[in-house]
Amino acid sequence: MLKSCRNHTDVISSYVNSKYMRIDGGLTRADWKIAFEFMNFLKIFYAATLACSSVQDKFKKYFEVMPTIFIVVSVMDPRIKVRVF
Repeated sequence: MLKSCRNHTDVISSYVNSKYMRIDGGLTRADWKIAFEFMNFLKIFYAATLACSSVQDKFKKYFEVMPTIFIVVSVMDPRIKVRVF
């Protein structure tokens, strides 16, 4: 949403400053600069989130429905110890 208002910062600033007067003078160009730099910083995390979600989809595809034979084998396998309380 911040990306879409890049061309309209002056209009948004004048509206916000007229509607909500702050002690420090309202929205300035410095505030917008900080916001857009923060947006660029968050792009890295957005890309990482998309990459991880595709891995999660692949994981769910193969392991969401586990065949019954896998469950039986895991119980019968002596290497997997099941502790009963």
